[in-house]
Amino acid sequence: MNISKQGCDKVFLENLIFYHASLTGEKIASFQGSLLVEKGKILTALVALYNGLFTDENKAFLAEELTENCRMMEIFRKEYLKEKKKHPTKSGFYLDMKKPRR
Repeated sequence: MNISKQGCDKVFLENLIFYHASLTGEKIASFQGSLLVEKGKILTALVALYNGLFTDENKAFLAEELTENCRMMEIFRKEYLKEKKKHPTKSGFYLDMKKPRR
């Protein structure tokens, strides 16, 4: 696998952020491609740098992933319904899939 310089920098920065958080006990959350932290000194600066560099890239990646997941879920559902017609379940047995979050 060939990883770009930016990809290496992103992984390095992510590792640095999570390592620092593990040392300090600070919590990290993510939302729409950005990392979120409570007020802190070093971690806040690292996360701000990360978000400035990679939020747009992450949003694009997450959108592609959601589209692919929805496509795969639809394929699965069609196969499931086709198989259910071939092999119906006993009366009273019901299995349904939840709709994925968007």
